Amino acid sequence: MAFQMRRVTALIGPYGSGKTELAIGLALSAAQRKTSAWKKVVLGDIDVLKPYFRSREAGDHLKHQGIELLAPAGALASADLPILTPELRGNVARPDVQMVLDVGGDPVGARALGSISDVVGASDYDLLLVLNRY
Repeated sequence: MAFQMRRVTALIGPYGSGKTELAIGLALSAAQRKTSAWKKVVLGDIDVLKPYFRSREAGDHLKHQGIELLAPAGALASADLPILTPELRGNVARPDVQMVLDVGGDPVGARALGSISDVVGASDYDLLLVLNRY
């Protein structure tokens, strides 16, 4: 049985659980099977913690696959700061955007997601808890 993504999919979980890898994989899968319902696929990197790997590090590959990455750019791209791009809220609210959110794994990450909970909650969304027993 295939996993049917909703319009917004947010991934949460502890450090090193594989959230970012799964978020990238889901965005790539959504881009490959993009339907007429979605004008674009967007990956929002709101992992504002000190992650092992950030989705923004795969930005060139994502762009080549037609996926828009929303993450701090320029000098702020490698900052471990709670920065959410202004476009994030707008894209989550747009009904024609397939959105994948890579969320940090502790209370700071929860607050980042909570700051856009009004638009996420008003959307057709899934919140996936990613666990890795290893």
